[in-house]
Amino acid sequence: MAAPTRTLTIKTKLIGLLAIILIAGFSYSLWFLKTDTSTKDPIQVQEESSAEKEQNLPEPPKEKWTYVENLKTKNVEVGQYEVKQNGPYKMQCGSFKTRAQAESLKAKMAFLWC
Repeated sequence: MAAPTRTLTIKTKLIGLLAIILIAGFSYSLWFLKTDTSTKDPIQVQEESSAEKEQNLPEPPKEKWTYVENLKTKNVEVGQYEVKQNGPYKMQCGSFKTRAQAESLKAKMAFLWC
């Protein structure tokens, strides 16, 4: 019996060729960045003094709205409220698909507070 021969399709050959080209291009770009003289020296940034920074600040924009000025002169009335103790309160601690899951959490919480 003859062994079956493996033949590469044109699609497989093109994908392999494209992969080789991309790997070669990536390798070349890394080599180019490594050997390029403009990437060797870090960029030098001169820092301005605080006086120069203050001089270079632009004028603040003029406010279109008056709420900023209104808030400066606004008086807030504070009322006296009495809190009434009406008894036990209810709080939602979770959302469950079954009643058994909810009852399980309810039992765990009951034992925590004992």
